[in-house]
Amino acid sequence: MDELLHKLGIDWRLLIAQLVNFVVLFLVLRRFLYRPVLEMLARRSQHIADGLRDATAASDRLAQVEQERGVILHRAELERQSMLERAAQEAETLRRERAVAADAEAEARIARAEREAERVREEMLAAVRAEIGDLVLAISRKATAAHLTKAQHEQLIHAAIEELRGAKL
Repeated sequence: MDELLHKLGIDWRLLIAQLVNFVVLFLVLRRFLYRPVLEMLARRSQHIADGLRDATAASDRLAQVEQERGVILHRAELERQSMLERAAQEAETLRRERAVAADAEAEARIARAEREAERVREEMLAAVRAEIGDLVLAISRKATAAHLTKAQHEQLIHAAIEELRGAKL
């Protein structure tokens, strides 16, 4: 074998030295370069995986927030509509109450005016009756001055007053 290696131009001592150098270089590179590079690549892969996971979580959270926002907006719209309906109902109720109050006030004023008109009418009738009574008395005195007694005059006056009351002037 020595001869074969010599024919091929290989020095076995040099080959062993190169093999030892290779193993030493391999171990040194493995210890100081390969492991740190693998650890760095593992950390980087983990960092990327964490970033993707965080991005997915953020995307999911964003979708959830958008959904909650939609629900909140829908509730707010329903509440707004409810408030508008309530306000319209309250306004209608208030309008009706005010209309009823105004009608009651108008009816009360009309009733007061009617009572006042009736009172004035009664006063006028009383005044007219009194004046008519005086006129009847004066006329009857003149017409019957010689023929009637005082009691007959008063009876005649009372009869005329009763007749006037029945006539409803």
